[in-house]
Amino acid sequence: MAFTGTWTRKSVENGLAVLQHIGFPQEKIDAIKDAKVVIEIKQDGDKFVEKMTLGTIVSNTEMEVGKESEFKLLTGGSVKAVPVYDGTNKITAQYEHKGIHYSGYRQLTSPTEFTDYVDLDHGKVIAKFIYTKSG
Repeated sequence: MAFTGTWTRKSVENGLAVLQHIGFPQEKIDAIKDAKVVIEIKQDGDKFVEKMTLGTIVSNTEMEVGKESEFKLLTGGSVKAVPVYDGTNKITAQYEHKGIHYSGYRQLTSPTEFTDYVDLDHGKVIAKFIYTKSG
């Protein structure tokens, strides 16, 4: 599994519905809905450092697969979850926050592409974000 690199969002399915469901303010949704999304990932074995830039919003997260990790949220604050491997190229995690159940995974689909899949409240809102490696 090789997630290290700079990744740019290629496409999104149902992303606005996710933001609305988690209570992201509409004026902020309007401001970022067409923004470029870049994720910089540094992977060292099971440890990951991630910087996500969504327009003017920057989020930094560190996690270690198999250990409780803290994840920063777009709505502010953070949650703790234990990310786990599901096969050789997929990492999954789930948590509850403000009454919303989150389940998701990140899967490396090729050396130059990965998919983030988000499921909120057991199928109530589902989204898919596809990223391609830059340079």
